[in-house]
Amino acid sequence: MKTQISRFSFDPDKRYSGVYQQQGRMITDADWNELQSIAKQRLDDALKDAIGSGVPAEGGLTINADSSSGTLTINPGRIYAGGLAGIVLGPGPVDYTQQPDFPHAPRSFGRGDIVYADVWERTVSFLEDEGMRDPALGGPDTCTRTQTMVQIKLVNKPYWDLESARQNPRCGDAPLTVTLSPAVAGTPSGLRVSPRSAGRAGSGGRTDERGAEVVVRERSGGLPY
Repeated sequence: MKTQISRFSFDPDKRYSGVYQQQGRMITDADWNELQSIAKQRLDDALKDAIGSGVPAEGGLTINADSSSGTLTINPGRIYAGGLAGIVLGPGPVDYTQQPDFPHAPRSFGRGDIVYADVWERTVSFLEDEGMRDPALGGPDTCTRTQTMVQIKLVNKPYWDLESARQNPRCGDAPLTVTLSPAVAGTPSGLRVSPRSAGRAGSGGRTDERGAEVVVRERSGGLPY
């Protein structure tokens, strides 16, 4: 479960520009979240119209590639993809295989490879960031966050069009395979959720490269968490 919300009411086709509370009415998570989505969509659209894709003249992300040695280094900085701003942080150059958002990237750089940036957003909950818990209330979590990811990737397909929505969809639709596996010596047993297909073209066969497998160790009320 990513974010526990009652419903997702934002619809860009309705062209709503704001959400306003009325006296005597309930306050729901859907209204507040829709307001956030409206404001975010407006900012994203403005950046897409004004900037689009690329890097700024100063402080932009750059890449050094050497096909003879198979090395690819990333110089930290900011990059825009379709108006979505992402940033790679670090004190100095980062090796392709040691990216903060894409550790253990598959294979090395070679002749004919297309280098591209996959910039996207994911949901982060208290399971990853304990700072989202409220100690004054005894430690429960409140809101979730979204985080912009930047992954530099490689693809070696001469006829692959990065701008094609069919070949490189903006949102992936890869299925997940859920299986119950027996215990292996030295490892916990339980429910294993394993991504099997690429969420995006060229993503190396995983929906989220942050991890290939999620192991559920505890059960509560008959349901795994």
